[in-house]
Amino acid sequence: MYDREPFFIVDEYQDEFIKLQKEVNSLLKKDFVYNDPKAIVLKKFVYELIKASRKLKYHNAIETSTLDIKRPLETEENIVEQNTQPLIVAKDTEKVLVKKFITNKNNIDIYNVIEPRLNEEEKIILDNLSDTDLRETTREQLMYLIKQEALKINIDFNELLFEKIRYYLIRNLIGYGKIDPLLNDENIKVVTIDVRQAKVLYNNKEMYTNIIFNDNEEINELIKKIGSRNNVKVDDSEPVLDVISEFGRVQATLGNNFINPKLLIRKS
Repeated sequence: MYDREPFFIVDEYQDEFIKLQKEVNSLLKKDFVYNDPKAIVLKKFVYELIKASRKLKYHNAIETSTLDIKRPLETEENIVEQNTQPLIVAKDTEKVLVKKFITNKNNIDIYNVIEPRLNEEEKIILDNLSDTDLRETTREQLMYLIKQEALKINIDFNELLFEKIRYYLIRNLIGYGKIDPLLNDENIKVVTIDVRQAKVLYNNKEMYTNIIFNDNEEINELIKKIGSRNNVKVDDSEPVLDVISEFGRVQATLGNNFINPKLLIRKS
């Protein structure tokens, strides 16, 4: 009936267990007699073991089921959702596009940015419109362009799709890419990039962020963009940038094969 013998946790039952084994073996060697007192005792003993095993399995199943039901109520996603704050809101629809929240792990505060998620089809639309001159494009014109791109790849157009694509176009073409949400937060006074991770001074407290750059070249391109916006050329021959920009003073150094790029923005 059982694949393995019962395990007795308390040693004082070991003698009884050995004795029972001998009795079972002796019963197997002779013809089984139902009225034999030893057989009746053995039957009752096995029956009680089976009942106890079933009760234990049922009890464990109830405990596991209860834990599985309660655990999702305390997941990190739910905690995050409860603590998020609006960061960037669409002017036309007042829809929240970007949120922020603060977490603390191992006594380190982290400033988190939540941007709209794009699927593969939406990334294609964004890439196809990456050369759009937004300063010369009205909202209606942009909506038409996004509709046409959606039609090309056979996906439905809706208001949410428009808002997401529009957000990333403004962020990348008019704004400053990944750090643009940080520059839009009035409570952030300093933004730095060192070793591919953005850090901030938020409410007078230094924090890491969840904004990570893929490589040094991506940071170099950001530094060059800031320089170009302020009519300052930054390249290998002139790798240092020090300007007063639209959002404050920017000091930066391009990276190369020997050093990592560095960027410091003190917002005014």
